[in-house]
Amino acid sequence: LLKDPEVLERLNKATSVVFDKTGTLTKGKPTVQKILLNSKSNSQKTLQSEDDFLKFYASVIQESEHPLAQSVLKLYQQRDHHKLEQTLNTKILPGQGIETFINDEHFLVCSDRYVERLNLKNSQSLKSLKTDPSFYQLGTTKSYLVNVSRGEVLGVISFEDSLKDGVKNLIQNLHQKGLKTYLLTGDTHQSGENLAKAIGIKEYRTEILPLEKKEFIQNLKAQGEVVIMIGDGLNDAPALSYADVGIAMSQGQDITLQSSSATFLNDDPTLLMTFLKLSKKTIAKIKQNLFWALIYNFIAIPFAALGYLSPMLAGSAMAFSSIRP
Repeated sequence: LLKDPEVLERLNKATSVVFDKTGTLTKGKPTVQKILLNSKSNSQKTLQSEDDFLKFYASVIQESEHPLAQSVLKLYQQRDHHKLEQTLNTKILPGQGIETFINDEHFLVCSDRYVERLNLKNSQSLKSLKTDPSFYQLGTTKSYLVNVSRGEVLGVISFEDSLKDGVKNLIQNLHQKGLKTYLLTGDTHQSGENLAKAIGIKEYRTEILPLEKKEFIQNLKAQGEVVIMIGDGLNDAPALSYADVGIAMSQGQDITLQSSSATFLNDDPTLLMTFLKLSKKTIAKIKQNLFWALIYNFIAIPFAALGYLSPMLAGSAMAFSSIRP
């Protein structure tokens, strides 16, 4: 779906393609790989088991539509049918996490990058978790549950997500066409680096915030690049709106779809190659039609002026030129 026909013209001039990671290049349906509790947390009296931890984590993120949050909620529903904890003053922190209050205590679910920046009262809390031998067995995408009121990390969940079919070939085809490719993700450096290397993207930015994605697009455009941006999440909306051609995946959030210039009707990023071909053929057909219209007028107008063409014949010829295949 295109917002206006000018999208095809801009697409035909594109020099760079910027990809979001989760939900764009990956299937966007991450699953919980492992849960690790902080054994030295003072809150272990409250969270005595993995299920207790999962209940509090799920309570904090119950209002979020992020794929990671949805995978935890799905796991909780499979394990336990008890009601979640009641929350107050829930606030989503774009690109960082989500915070809320449970039983008058401040809880936060956040990313690897954000947890490092927290000024925790119990500074040993995070250190003790990361020195646990099991911590290094976790996947590259991690999310922490923090009791901010007590200043301690209660535990961490790691996730895994699989790559969509055809992504590696898509990147190769774009490079063959002379297009530069970039990967932007809010995930950890290791996660982004692993994916970029696996699919052949050399330029990537990790642990990046939504406004930083927009700044990245701005910098590319300042260098004279014509930029395509493909994304699906709320975090991608600023960048999509600023790109020369912003493409949203169909499963993206409403604000993402509204910020984009075009929307793919399914979640296959390899449709980009079809889109580029469509753009090229459309522009070629426009030029072809302009050529024949100019030739027609160049030849027919003088003949009509000299009286060699009747108005009826000239009008019929003009109409025929307009419907020429």
